[in-house]
Amino acid sequence: MNLLEKSWIPVRRASGQRLWIAPYQITDGIGQDPIVALDAVRPDFNGALIQFLIGLVQTAWARAVTDRRKGAGDDRRNGASSG
Repeated sequence: MNLLEKSWIPVRRASGQRLWIAPYQITDGIGQDPIVALDAVRPDFNGALIQFLIGLVQTAWARAVTDRRKGAGDDRRNGASSG
């Protein structure tokens, strides 16, 4: 099972609709009917889901920052002063 592509996260939209989504769908419909809550059957599952989603964001953000620095020729890695 690919946790990044399969719809396995239970959520609730502003309209009250309950559905299962994949992580990349978290912002789908944000302008019309946004996701307002995780909707697992137990509160501790919701806690685990939010921790998982935070981890995905942290991992993706760190990669984006690293890639941006490589492309910008970040000299701080080579001991050069930035100021």
